[in-house]
Amino acid sequence: MFSQKEMFARTSDLMLVPFYLSASIFFVVFQPLFNLPEESIMTAFFKALPVLCLAGFVYMKHLHPNGTDDHYIPSVFIGLLVSSLGDVFMLFRSSLLPLGVFVFSIAHFMYIVGLSGKQDPDNRKSVYLFVNLLVVMFLGYHESIDSNFTKLSLVAYFALLMAVGAMASCRYEKERSVSALWGVLGAAMFILSDALIVIDTYSLSGGSLECLVMILYYGAQFSLAISTVTEISPEDKEAKEK
Repeated sequence: MFSQKEMFARTSDLMLVPFYLSASIFFVVFQPLFNLPEESIMTAFFKALPVLCLAGFVYMKHLHPNGTDDHYIPSVFIGLLVSSLGDVFMLFRSSLLPLGVFVFSIAHFMYIVGLSGKQDPDNRKSVYLFVNLLVVMFLGYHESIDSNFTKLSLVAYFALLMAVGAMASCRYEKERSVSALWGVLGAAMFILSDALIVIDTYSLSGGSLECLVMILYYGAQFSLAISTVTEISPEDKEAKEK
C-alpha cells in the first residue's frame, strides 16, 4: 500500500486553494446543518463554485497551454463542468430534480468515457461487486418509492454511477497507483452521497442529511479531480532533473 505522505501529497497543491476557500464559504454561509439550503441564485452560485474551481484545477494542471494525450483528463474536466450545472438544478430540486438527475447522468457518462481507456478486459471482479451493490440498493428501497418511472430512472442513474465505481476499481487493479486509488475513493463517496439523497428523500424528513451529502459530494469531486494527477516514474524524474 501507499504511505500517508504519498496519498495526501497532492492535496497541498496551491491550485486547490480556490476549492478549499469556496467550499468553506458554502458550508459556513449557505448550508444549514440539518436542512436544505435556501433556493436562491446566490446559493446556486456558491454551491456550484467549488466544483468549477476543481474544473479550473484540472484545466490549469493538464490542459493549459498544450493539452494532453490522456483522454481521461479532458473527460473528468467536462464531467466537472457538467456537474456544476447539475449542482444548480439540484438546489431547486422541488421543481428541477429530474433535470438535475439527467445532467449528473451526463457527468457520470463522461467519467465512464475517461475510464474506458484504463481497463483490464480480464478483470471482472469489481464489475460483479458493483452490480450486486446496485441490486441490494434497489431491493432495499424500491418499496419506498411509489412511481415506477422514478424507480426506473433511479436504477438507470445508479447503474451509471456503479459503472463509474466498477471502472475506477478496475483501473486501480490494473495500475495500483495513488491516482487510481483517489479515483476509487471519489466513486465510493459519490455512491454514498447519492444513496443518502435517496434515503433522505424517501425515508426521512428530506434535508436532514443534506450537509453530510454535500461533504461527501465535494469529497467525491475533489478525489476525481486529483485522480488526474499521475505519478512521475523514477526514470522520468531522473530525466527531468538532468
